[in-house]
Amino acid sequence: MFPKDAPVVSAQTTMEEYRKEYREKQKEFLRPANRQRLREQFVGIVDFIVKPRSVDMKEFRGDEQEMRRAIEDLYANDGRAFNPTMNYSPGMIDNYGKDYALNARGIYYFNNFRPELVTVGRKVWVPSFEDIDWENPSEHDRRKRARIIMEHSMDNETRHKSEYAWEADAWADVFNQMRNDPCLEVDKHDYFTEMPKTHPVLCTLTGESTVVNRIPDATFGLATFSDSTSGSPVQTNELSRERLERLLLHQKCGQLGDPKWGETDLVFPFAVYEAKGWSGDCREARRQACQGGACYLDMLDNLARTPGPIGSTKVYQTKTSHQYQVFALTSFGAHWHLLVGYQRPRQAEEYAETEGMSKTVYIFQRVWSARVTNERAAWELLSLVDQIHL
Repeated sequence: MFPKDAPVVSAQTTMEEYRKEYREKQKEFLRPANRQRLREQFVGIVDFIVKPRSVDMKEFRGDEQEMRRAIEDLYANDGRAFNPTMNYSPGMIDNYGKDYALNARGIYYFNNFRPELVTVGRKVWVPSFEDIDWENPSEHDRRKRARIIMEHSMDNETRHKSEYAWEADAWADVFNQMRNDPCLEVDKHDYFTEMPKTHPVLCTLTGESTVVNRIPDATFGLATFSDSTSGSPVQTNELSRERLERLLLHQKCGQLGDPKWGETDLVFPFAVYEAKGWSGDCREARRQACQGGACYLDMLDNLARTPGPIGSTKVYQTKTSHQYQVFALTSFGAHWHLLVGYQRPRQAEEYAETEGMSKTVYIFQRVWSARVTNERAAWELLSLVDQIHL
């Protein structure tokens, strides 16, 4: 229907009320008496969105290429970037409301890496396969690890194993080297954040917020050390747990280094991982990982600025302090995605200064994705993860 014929939505309008009124307005709009007006005002179809089918990994019938394409189409399907000036139908909100709400909060996903999105003097590092030859004898150990990932993935698919099996294999086969690094803390670690509320119909910010507690399947950050620890070759004063606790409780400018408020065990988080098994939704893994990554970007931004009271102007401590970033990894069965995320001010073409839209955006772009059911794809995943580790 035409925008002027759409239902009027207020701050109190519920989704049920909107759905009922939209149905009534649509019936009125399509009455025979309105056909002449439709013919006069209709300008043709200028755009459309194709909703890909859901992917049931147990029942999927097709080859590896078809499964990969189906998952990629579903993973990236977010209804296009949200336009806060449009009145979306109940069906569009049902299908894409979660992604539109994320867009209003500033979280955007792009299915490929686009350097032009990196603005305001920011540099973003992404791992690559440049100068890495998988035929080189030096890759023997990594290829051995890759074969284990391949074998476990094929076994999990054949036996229709639960999400726990996929997650356990990710910890043991993909993240084991980071897990064994004494400088890093890798854990199923809580994070707290103040989540802006969004309108159920408009999908824009309401101006209210609530504190939420989330637990990603894995969070990667720096390890801290107790002053009583002796003999550790990687212990530094900057990562002293006691020192971080004093900074946390500072009267004028307490610093949060751990995403779990009040703790100092895992600090300066730089990556997050979310897994979904057979019964999951790969888009939900993407949404969860990006929300966790956005929380960590907010933390890193605050830590990169000069300390000061809440509400005060805080400038970056150095000329390069704003060059922080995070990585988000997701797995849907054997299909993995690696995203890089960074933060910047919202631009005019992204509805900056529009009511109900965030001032900051968090851009997450796909760096790589594949089904790790063959040695080469598994090796590629390890090559990229190992570079992030280094």
